[in-house]
Amino acid sequence: MQNYPILALIRSGANFKVKNMEIQIQDYPKIIRDKMVDIKKEKAGPGARVEIVDDQIEKSALLVKKVLEEAVELQGAKTREFFVSEIADILEAVESIEEIYNITNEEVRYAMEAKKEIEGGYDGGYSLIKQDEE
Repeated sequence: MQNYPILALIRSGANFKVKNMEIQIQDYPKIIRDKMVDIKKEKAGPGARVEIVDDQIEKSALLVKKVLEEAVELQGAKTREFFVSEIADILEAVESIEEIYNITNEEVRYAMEAKKEIEGGYDGGYSLIKQDEE
C-alpha cells in the first residue's frame, strides 16, 4: 500500500525523521494544541519559539497539514486504542477548520450523505488496482 499522506506532506516540503521505526514529522511551523504550548517550550529547550497565528487562512493551512500528519500516524496504527486516538486528533483538526469557515456539522453530514447517494460508501471494500492514465 502506498503511503499517500506522506506523499502529500513531502510535496508540501515537510521534513521527516525515522525514530524507533516510526516516522516523525519535523516540519515547522506546525500547529499545536493550546495546552501543549508550555510543554513544547520546555521539551524543545531555549531555542523553541511559539507564536499565535491570527490569520485564519494561514491557520487553516496549518490545520490541513496537521490532518495529513495525523493521517500518517493513523496509517501506522496497530491497535484499536491507537486508531481511536489518531481519529480523535484528525477530527479535532477538522472541527477547527470547520470553525474557521463557519461550516456546520449538518452541512458536512449532508455532503457525506449526498456523496454516498451518488457515489456509494466504502462498505464494499473495493480497491482500484490500476487505471489507465487520462
